[in-house]
Amino acid sequence: DTGFLTPDGAPREMFLPYRTLVEAIKKREYVGELAMEGATRNAMLVSDTDCCFILWSPVPVTEQFYLGDHVQATDVWGRHVDLDRIETPFGPEHRLQLDKWPIIIRGIDTEIARWRMGLSMEQQRLDSVIGLPQQLQVRFNNPFAISVSGQIDLVAPSIFANETESSTLYAEASSEVTVPIDVLLRPDATSQETPVRVVVYLNTAPPKRFSLVRPLRIGNDDVEFETAYRVSETDELWLDLDAINHTDDPTSFDCQLFIPERRNERIQIISVENRKTRTIVLPRASELMHKSLWLRCSQVGTRRILNYRIDIEPESDNVSPSSEESDP
Repeated sequence: DTGFLTPDGAPREMFLPYRTLVEAIKKREYVGELAMEGATRNAMLVSDTDCCFILWSPVPVTEQFYLGDHVQATDVWGRHVDLDRIETPFGPEHRLQLDKWPIIIRGIDTEIARWRMGLSMEQQRLDSVIGLPQQLQVRFNNPFAISVSGQIDLVAPSIFANETESSTLYAEASSEVTVPIDVLLRPDATSQETPVRVVVYLNTAPPKRFSLVRPLRIGNDDVEFETAYRVSETDELWLDLDAINHTDDPTSFDCQLFIPERRNERIQIISVENRKTRTIVLPRASELMHKSLWLRCSQVGTRRILNYRIDIEPESDNVSPSSEESDP
């Protein structure tokens, strides 16, 4: 009864944030949540005339996105919040610091917000096969009563052989389409989760462009490697390669370790039925600190190549190898 007002009717501390949020959401309809890169939660609310975007995060995070040329932000006390405008190769974006206190953004381009909300990348994983085209499916929802055409680019220079893969886009009014995009992996594409930027160009009047980032994992559920290293008291780097086979059929790997300013090391791991560990011992571990090793493992009899970057840092526990550990 006295959450926002004192018993005599005076406003308490939380009255102003409550009033600010009520003003933001009243006479507006909740239409969904935008997928963001961080842990950010948000709500998109629209009326017949405008659009309001409310964001907050359980932990401090920085988000960067584009929702129009005339956006303005305030906090729950009604104070102005700076939106840093950043020029990127994919068009302008706004950078915003967020925490558990909501930020309210107004002046949003409703069309971009709705189009962005209706876009998703259906796959979250690509197999790590080299030299063989694969296909990603981008789902696009056109929420408006007009048809739209344009182009979708997938940008990921660290994993795509062509850096950018593209496909044309056409969606009838109030329809949902799936746009196939052929991609080819780089030979050194790391087997890990990698951000892929989805850039959309719409042939509207005036033309519109926006982008968002989606995670894509390189590899599959059949085989994988886990790596660990430690430094001995005699300045040796012991690198464990743990080959894991999740299938019922034994498999083998031919692995090369590329070491900066040293000759490559090669090791074969034969007939892995479940899990098998091999160890490579490198002298002068101190020379490898703050450097990155590249492990390239080819699965025998397939075109699958697993790549891993191993960053050597001095914070690693310096544990002397014992006689019970796996033989090099």
